[in-house]
Amino acid sequence: MNVEVAIDLLRQLIVTAVTCVGPFLILVMVVGIIISLFQTITSIQEQSLSFVPKLLGCLLLLWLLSHWLFRQLMEFTILLLNRTSSLIK
Repeated sequence: MNVEVAIDLLRQLIVTAVTCVGPFLILVMVVGIIISLFQTITSIQEQSLSFVPKLLGCLLLLWLLSHWLFRQLMEFTILLLNRTSSLIK
């Protein structure tokens, strides 16, 4: 096994994972802050009020970014399959 190839694949895996998950984390943080401000201002402490908008936002973002996410994951899979022969040697 070539160590350099394995390290490069691990680095590419981390970059791909952060790239794919990043928009969802940013969305959940922004929606969470907005809902927390709303709950603080109105003194409403309902748990479902913070969960439902985050869930709907993630579903909408998944629908909007599905083509881009699929392309990113497909490119990583092709890279991984092309370099598999280097890992076995």
